[in-house]
Amino acid sequence: MKRNGVTLLEVLMVIVISTGTLSIATLSWTSIHRTFLSRTGVMDDADEVLRCLRMARETAVMSQSEVSVRYVNLKHPSTKLRRTAIEMTMKPSPYRPAVDANQVGHFGAATKSGSNWMVDPIWLSEQAVMRSNASKLTFQPDGTADRDAKWQITLGDATATAVVYSLSGDIHLVVSP
Repeated sequence: MKRNGVTLLEVLMVIVISTGTLSIATLSWTSIHRTFLSRTGVMDDADEVLRCLRMARETAVMSQSEVSVRYVNLKHPSTKLRRTAIEMTMKPSPYRPAVDANQVGHFGAATKSGSNWMVDPIWLSEQAVMRSNASKLTFQPDGTADRDAKWQITLGDATATAVVYSLSGDIHLVVSP
């Protein structure tokens, strides 16, 4: 005999299985979403640090000059709060003079200010905390660094570390939960 419907027991089983699956998915999504949100902030800052370190190394090789990178705590011009900033400077080389035709130094450093460090530093987020074994690195014209360094960026409970190897000049990012 052929049936044209479903029994009450089959409907209840579908509802119970669907509800269980949905509740597990919701709990997992909440946990993943919370982790992803905190990780996104630290990854944004870690990417900025990584880009700055790589740009400094590439500039040192391309211009055949020493390029220094440092992180400092400065007062942000718009918020007036102290934040971590990344700055770069470069020594003059035979291939690149100290200033260009507009009297602007490398990385936008104004020669009138008396500082060779860049005018507009790269700002990390307000909650970012930087720790390292060296707050300043110098890349040589051959692409090597003057020391091994680990720049650790922490934001909430998420941490990312930019690692620089002095002999090769290689730069890597290590992310930990």
